[in-house]
Amino acid sequence: MTFDCQQFSIHMHHSGMKVTTDSFLLSTLCHHPNPKLILDIGAGNGILSLTLAQRFPHAKIHAVEVNPEAFKDLEYNIQNSPFRHQIVPHAGDIVALSSLFTQDQLFFDLVVSNPPFFEHQQTSPFPEKNTYRHAEVFQLNAVRLVSVAFSLLKPQGLFYVMYPYDRMEECLTYVHQKKGHLIRCRTCSHSPLHRFHIFIASYGKEAPSESVTARPFYLKEPDGRYSAEAISLLSPFYLPGVLERKNV
Repeated sequence: MTFDCQQFSIHMHHSGMKVTTDSFLLSTLCHHPNPKLILDIGAGNGILSLTLAQRFPHAKIHAVEVNPEAFKDLEYNIQNSPFRHQIVPHAGDIVALSSLFTQDQLFFDLVVSNPPFFEHQQTSPFPEKNTYRHAEVFQLNAVRLVSVAFSLLKPQGLFYVMYPYDRMEECLTYVHQKKGHLIRCRTCSHSPLHRFHIFIASYGKEAPSESVTARPFYLKEPDGRYSAEAISLLSPFYLPGVLERKNV
């Protein structure tokens, strides 16, 4: 299975992780004036790293993936993209690799992660799906993720993460335990007719100058057309004509 974008393609020959619109939203809603070093934790098939490489052509991206099958797709997709010299794939656990990054004085302007969503819930009978959905399988729960992300951030760096909407306060609690702060937050829904299902937030070590209020993001209008913001975010990546389709 292959998902074609304007400047790269995502081949999904080995991993259980598929390309979703949510993945594009995480990478396109990341705000940073000029990141030089980016870390993608749990890079999967490489969709976040490749999208960020297109958005930030002067950044060096380190993509970490623990699952051997997903790492095959990650390497393949990077090597067959125009961003092969911009992205460095790493096979292994981010906690172990973080020690090596620290030893090399490698700290990041931007850390992004689309982690396993579920903790302490029933797993799927299909093992390849559990790696990307369940934190116990990946051994990267929210507490551990926040801890390692903050340990690798530069003083003014930003950590962007996507989680289910009902885990927003929980995640913020873990950030506060690391003396971090909420910088931006978007609550995302398919349309104004649907409930919010995920949030995308950025956290940092420095407090923002103003109070932060979550802003809604709607992928589509009530009549099924893509919203103006969605078109603005996704049009540099999706093939021509895709965003013109109308369905509820």
